[in-house]
Amino acid sequence: MGSISRPTRLLNTRNYQLETPGAAVKYAILSHTWSNEEVTLQDWKRRHHGVEETAGSKKILDACGVAAREGYHYLWVDTCCIDKTNTAELGEAIPSMFAWYRHAAICYTYLSDVDAAMSPMEGLRESRWFTRGWTLQGTAGTDQHAIPCERLEHAGISH
Repeated sequence: MGSISRPTRLLNTRNYQLETPGAAVKYAILSHTWSNEEVTLQDWKRRHHGVEETAGSKKILDACGVAAREGYHYLWVDTCCIDKTNTAELGEAIPSMFAWYRHAAICYTYLSDVDAAMSPMEGLRESRWFTRGWTLQGTAGTDQHAIPCERLEHAGISH
């Protein structure tokens, strides 16, 4: 199993469809902590057939909105862009993620446990996002990092 330099599946930020675009597309990436309402690839595909909206799907839709407003046509989210039921795909995805973060044009961080009234530094100190395993990868991998607090649609995004 080798490393793949770019994600093979991305979420279109305008129509919310999962796509396999060409290798040179610019994409945003969403860094977040998982909850018990995360949306899998299979959930996302069913979502367009009347599946109930969850906190996990709202987080993804909000991130799509922010990315689209900033001119990104694609977003990568680990929960719905990797088929975790496919062991070969999962086995290739895990060692490839640092490269995927590195090739992303921007990384948005969703801090679900931070009050929007907190300062960015205070929020980072208090957030459980900083205690998870992929934090270094997300911060070191991309050239630009935006930190939206609490809800993405109300975020003041800074670069």
